[in-house]
Amino acid sequence: MKKLSCIIIDDEPVARKILNEFVENVPFMDLQGKFENAMQAENYLSNNVIDLIFLDIEMPKVSGLQFLQKMDIRSLVIITTAFPKYALEGYELDIIDYLLKPFAFSRFLKAVQKAKDYYQLKNMPPSSFLPSYIYIKSDKRIEKIELNDILYVESLGNYVSIYAERKKIIANQPKLPEHGNENHPKKIAKKVIHLTAHFKKRRSDHRPSFYFLPSVTMPLAIY
Repeated sequence: MKKLSCIIIDDEPVARKILNEFVENVPFMDLQGKFENAMQAENYLSNNVIDLIFLDIEMPKVSGLQFLQKMDIRSLVIITTAFPKYALEGYELDIIDYLLKPFAFSRFLKAVQKAKDYYQLKNMPPSSFLPSYIYIKSDKRIEKIELNDILYVESLGNYVSIYAERKKIIANQPKLPEHGNENHPKKIAKKVIHLTAHFKKRRSDHRPSFYFLPSVTMPLAIY
């Protein structure tokens, strides 16, 4: 796998230095630049494609959240801030993780590993190997679900419920027409079932059978 290119946006020199050192200690990360404000980063991103952004929130003139709202950010984003109050708003802007300063290297590593996993899954070609997990956006967060843990899948209206061995994940999407829309809940549910069926078939000598009805929850059965 190629290294994840990344940049740091933070107005505090000490914070930039710590993040720089952390990134240098992760083999799959490639630091491309450090910026002390959002305007500098905006100029850089207008001409460069970056996989991951480490973004502070409270900065002069343009805050990190204003930066995300203003720009069409395609990169994954990890928020790094000393203020927990922005977490909900951050997750509403599809960030991958939220790190509260001061954070240990172990917590940083967990966040970038999550970003790496999500990047690999998002960019996996259709003919590639089948992953053992999926990511689902639920309640403003991105949740990782092991395919082998999935027991039931239910689609109802603009919601998809995924029942796993230890938790239930509810994903919702705006009310959109099903035809031609890959984000329609019914299509999301069918994709989950398709991936789970193939994964469990690969791990079993039996042929898995999965049942799906739009408003009915059925067990994922092996026979």
